[in-house]
Amino acid sequence: MKTYSVLYAEDVSHYGSTDIAAENDAEAIAIAKGISDDDLCNIALDPDHGSRFCKRIVHILDPDGEYIAADIPLDGYTLIHGQDKRLLCEAAETMLLVLERAAKFFRDHVTEDHPLAIEIDAVIRSARGQP
Repeated sequence: MKTYSVLYAEDVSHYGSTDIAAENDAEAIAIAKGISDDDLCNIALDPDHGSRFCKRIVHILDPDGEYIAADIPLDGYTLIHGQDKRLLCEAAETMLLVLERAAKFFRDHVTEDHPLAIEIDAVIRSARGQP
C-alpha cells in the first residue's frame, strides 16, 4: 500500500470594523476601499469558523513527491482571480441567453447542421454540464 500526501484548504472569513473620518459619503467609500493589506490584516481579526467556504484539495503527492492531482473543489465555490475573469463570470448568464436565442434563430431561419449552429449548441450543452 502506498502513502499519499494530501494538502487541503478552506477559506474562513475574518471580520473587523474601524472608524474613518471623511467629508462625505463618496470620500468615506473611497477611504474604505483604499485600505492597505497590512491595515486590513490588523483590523479583520475575528474569524467566523461557521462560514467556511472554498473547500478544496490543493494538491495530492504520490510517495515519490510527484503531483498526481491539484485544485480539486470540495464545495460549490470557485476562486476567480482578476477583473477580466470576474467580469466574464458576471456576464455568463446573459451570454448564455444570447447563445440560446442564436440557436433558435439557426433552427428557425437557417439550418441545424450549419457549422456555427453546431458550435453554438455544443457551447450551450457545455454551459449546462451536458455532454
